[in-house]
Amino acid sequence: MKKLVICGAVLGALAACGHGNDKGASSSAELTGLDIVNNDNAVIRIANARCDREYNCNNFGAGQKYQDQNACLREIHQNVQGSLRADQCPGVDQSKLARCLADVQNERCGNPIDSVERIASCRRSELCVGGK
Repeated sequence: MKKLVICGAVLGALAACGHGNDKGASSSAELTGLDIVNNDNAVIRIANARCDREYNCNNFGAGQKYQDQNACLREIHQNVQGSLRADQCPGVDQSKLARCLADVQNERCGNPIDSVERIASCRRSELCVGGK
């Protein structure tokens, strides 16, 4: 079974930019005792998990949900980014993000995930520090 890898200049650039923001998130984490992930990094990780699942469920190709990996990443990245906007979510709790990613991975193929928010552990109110 193949594991999908982030590809595409847009997502790669976002990942690189996200690392620059980690420094500020770390100082917040020290004050609160939480391990906080910046929004861009969380969005990329969720999009990758969702597209890995879609690949494993054979949802890529002609007549399938997504034409290919890049189409999947673009669409899901945009959707998740809308849910985890920085103005509504000051950062993502690392342990809750790990739970969300595991739940996405373990979701059965017969259960469509039309929105990542359908999975309770992946809702903004669950992931975001402060629970907005």
